[in-house]
Amino acid sequence: MEFTEIEKQIDNMTSDEVSMLALRSVAVLNKRFEIEMDAKNTAYYFILSHGYFDDFAKFCETYHSENPHKDCVELLLKQCLKL
Repeated sequence: MEFTEIEKQIDNMTSDEVSMLALRSVAVLNKRFEIEMDAKNTAYYFILSHGYFDDFAKFCETYHSENPHKDCVELLLKQCLKL
């Protein structure tokens, strides 16, 4: 759906409907943020609890990417293809 189509749909809504849509959108975004934050904290705990902090620090000195998510997806795909 194009942005202009969404704008048209919002234009046809009452202010109460727009408010409810905004509140639901914020709730969904907040939930997704919490899921991502929990996943990152789990990864941090894994790094720390397994003694990988120094290795991770060295990795951070050399790894630079404009799209780390894409890098992760590509690496996972490569690993799955090896199976």
